[in-house]
Formats: sequence, C-alpha cells, structure tokens
Amino acid sequence: MAGAFALAVGAVAFAVYAATAIRGVSFGDWAEAQVVPATLGIMHPTGYPTYTLLGALVSAIPAGSPAFKANLLSGACTAAALATLTLMLARLGVRPVVGALVALALGFTANIWLNSIHAEVHTLHLLFVALLLHRLLVWAQEQRPRDLWLGGLLLGLSFGNHMLTLTLAPEIVLGALWLGRRTILAQPRILLPAVFEFLVGLSVYLYLPLRSLDKPAVMYADLSNLSALITHVTGSQFGGQSTGLTADGPVRFYQQLQVWLEAPGGYILILAIGLAVFGLAVLWRTNRAYAVVLLAVLLIHAYIDNNEDPGRRDQYLFTSSAVMILYLGVAAEAFVARVERAWRGWHAFEVARGVAIGLIALAPLLLFVNTVPTANQSVNDQGQQFVDTVLADLPPDAVLFDLWDVRTPLEYAQQIEGKGRGVTLTENANKALAFAAAGRPVYVLQVFDAGVEAMRAHYELTVVADIYVPYGGISAPYLRPLYRVDVPSTALVRPAIAR
Repeated sequence: MAGAFALAVGAVAFAVYAATAIRGVSFGDWAEAQVVPATLGIMHPTGYPTYTLLGALVSAIPAGSPAFKANLLSGACTAAALATLTLMLARLGVRPVVGALVALALGFTANIWLNSIHAEVHTLHLLFVALLLHRLLVWAQEQRPRDLWLGGLLLGLSFGNHMLTLTLAPEIVLGALWLGRRTILAQPRILLPAVFEFLVGLSVYLYLPLRSLDKPAVMYADLSNLSALITHVTGSQFGGQSTGLTADGPVRFYQQLQVWLEAPGGYILILAIGLAVFGLAVLWRTNRAYAVVLLAVLLIHAYIDNNEDPGRRDQYLFTSSAVMILYLGVAAEAFVARVERAWRGWHAFEVARGVAIGLIALAPLLLFVNTVPTANQSVNDQGQQFVDTVLADLPPDAVLFDLWDVRTPLEYAQQIEGKGRGVTLTENANKALAFAAAGRPVYVLQVFDAGVEAMRAHYELTVVADIYVPYGGISAPYLRPLYRVDVPSTALVRPAIAR
C-alpha cells in the first residue's frame, strides 16, 4: 500500500509542476541547464556531469522542446524525491496516507515548487538526498549487502551532480558503518563492492575531460588538461561565498535565523520546528540510531546552508527540508495515533480519526492555494521574448558584450533554434574591443553600469534600444539600454580596458 501512495504522490506532484512549468527558455544557470545537456556541452563549475548526462537522455525524447523537457526533468526529480520520502515515512511507522499528505506539503512549499518548474541541478540533488537517506534506512532495517552497494553507487552519482554531497557524505558513510556494524564485522568484505560502486558512480566526471577533447559548441571552459579540470571540479573560483566554516560563521547563522523567524510567516517556521522536535522525540524512542543520523544531517545542513550566499540559500536548504519533513511526518502519525487511542471504543472513533487526518490534509491544501499564484509560470515567456528582441536589434555578424544571464538564453537560441548563429557572445571587454578594432559591429548589453562605463571611457556608445534584461532570476525586470560601440579612428591606438 505504501508503494501505491508513493506513486500517487509522485504523480500528483509531477502533474502540478508540469502544469505550472516555464514552457521555453529561461535565463542564467537555468538556461545553461537547458542548452548544455541538449548539446552535450560542459556546464559551469563544478561541471555537473550526472545532471548533464541525465538531461541528455531526457532531451533525446522525441517530443517537446529541449528547454521544456529540461524544465520537466526538474519537476520529475522533485516528484520522485517526494515519493521516496513517502516510502521512508512508511518504514518509520507512518501510515501511508499521512506520509503522502506530509510529503505533498513539502512539495507545495514555495521554495520546492518554484525550483521544480525550470531546469535546475538542485532538484536532482534533492532526489539523491532522498534516495541516500532511504537506502540507509533500508540497510539499517534489512542488512542486505546489495543495499550497501547501491548506496555506494548513489553516493558517487550524487557527487557527480553536486558537490553539496560533501556535506552529506560523512553522515551517510558513518551512519552506514554504525547501523550495519554487526553485519560488517561478520562480513568485512562487503565493503569492497560498496567502494567500487562509489567509484563507478564518481566516474561520470570522466565525461568532462573526454568531452572537452571534442570542443563542444557550448563549453564553459576547456578541461582537457588536469589543472583546468581540478579547478573546474573543485569550484575554486567560487571559494569564499560560504561563510559556514569561517570564524564569524556562528554569528552569521544566528543573524540569518533571526531574519527567518522575524519575517512574515515566521511563526509557521517556529511551529514547524516545534513539531519537528516532537517528531524527533518520538523517533528517538523507536529508531534511535537512525534518528541520530537524521539529526546530524539536519544540524550540519541548517548551519552551513544558512551561511551560504543569499542567491543560492533557498536551494541549499533542500536537504534540511527533507529531514524536517521526516520528523514532521512522524509527529503527524503520533498525533493521529493519540486521537485513535483517545476515541477507541467510542462510536465516533472513525470520525475522530478522519478529522485528525483531515487536519493534516489542510497543510498541503493551504500551501497549494498560497503558493500557486506565484509558482504558476506556465505563461512566463520572457526568455523567448528577450531572445527575439535582442537578436532583432543586432546585425547578423554582431559581437555582443554581455553578462552570464544574458548570454545563456542567446546560446540556447543559437545552438537549439538556429537563430543568430553569426552573433559572437562574450563577457570579455578586451575581446569585444579587439573585434571592434577589426571592423566587427560591437554592441553592449549590461545590467550594471560598471561594464558600460569602462567601455565609454575609451569609446563612444550609442543607444540602439531599451531592453528588459535578467539578473539572478527567471524574469527580466531591468530595463537597460542596448548600446552600439562606435569606434573613432583614434580609438585604434587607445589602450585596451584593463581586465
């Protein structure tokens, strides 16, 4: 029965996400996650080869645009994660209907829903988190070596999708060793296949240097040499964005927690934390070892994730949210069980139980009603409008000095739709100016004035059009000028812009 409810949860969630998903190309990282798998390219650090290869399989489905299929992949990953959490709750003693309602409540929160309607590597990470925690629970309960081996494979593939797995792997590995210590001590050789399977999963990173040799059309960096590969995979260029391991990490965590609690609706978070603590107490009595593993995962991720760069914090809280929903599910089951005990033997027993479950059902229902106006992006065609507007204002052989959020949807148009293929896209001002000196028409489209003023300091700029541009989101709300670079004859001897 638990399997049927899990399938129902996955089907309902996917149907909702598919109905509200963006239909076409998006911006920034999300547009990159649409074009790279479809062209077997290379994504920005840390490369995300698991996502790229899975996305390539999905893009090969002969129906719909690559952009829409990539968006649906995100919804499918989240739906599968919710179904997996439903199965976990059943194993933790939660009746299937209660587990299904609690899982759907997580799926209808704004954070999860809004990240499930466009191409996104973090929804695949959420799925891996759910699968790893589920496999750990199965291993603890059944002690089958194959579950340990499958866990090793999943852990390797999870590393291939996102390096956030670094914050999850220690708890999973130590938990597996402790929960299965008697089996492992009796058969220590079963660890070798688990390590082998982990390396098999991790081998997806071989895709990056091997694919680099072919010089794909969409390639963030050439990774055919070891130094470049290590820099890319470790994401060293993004170092310092997380403050969790710095001296002021605890202070920042406390400050961010205050922000969460004092925000509108902060009382809901307080209530959720209280119920989760109750769920932890219940699980502590019935499955203490696994409760400790979940608590370690929750505390570590809540601390590190709240210290993350604000632009990425919502996605980084996925793991904490998954653990919280397990505790909340156990708490919800304890509530229904107490109602049953209080009314057992009375004529209204079934009614009382139905009312208790109905109260739990209010959570996903209210969250759905509250979130759907914002999460419904099915009519959001700003990406396509942006692409068409920009390309209409550029000559066929133009060079566009742009930024990341602008370039990726244009790359999608070039590689997937065959539009504007003669246009050269660059974020490097010196390269743009070199093209200008060589006689190519150069244009500038920036969100911030710094890039524009750097060009203006040496060359004349003429406004061609005003265009709504994106930055850090799935919309294009900033009205900015599209400039043409007019190069006077004296400009050929002027110094280039400093990097």
